Amino acid sequence: MIPSPHCFQTLVAKMGVGNEDHVVVYDGHSEGLMASARVWWMFRLFGHERVSVLDGSLRRWKFHCIFQPSLAQEL
Repeated sequence: MIPSPHCFQTLVAKMGVGNEDHVVVYDGHSEGLMASARVWWMFRLFGHERVSVLDGSLRRWKFHCIFQPSLAQEL
C-alpha cells in the first residue's frame, strides 16, 4: 500500500527530513527483510532524490568502524 503524497510528506516532515537532506536507509540485520529498499523506493517515488541504501547492515558498518555517529541522526 502506498500512502498519499500528503501523508508521506507529513510523516517525513515530523521526522525532521527535508528535501535538502541526504537520507541513508538500512535494514537492522544483514539478513533483514529488505525494508530499506522499499523505503528508498518510496522516497524516490515522492521526489526525494538524495536517498541511498546502506550496503550491509548498520551493525557491520559499526563493527568495521566505517559508521560515523557524529554525522548521523537516527530516526
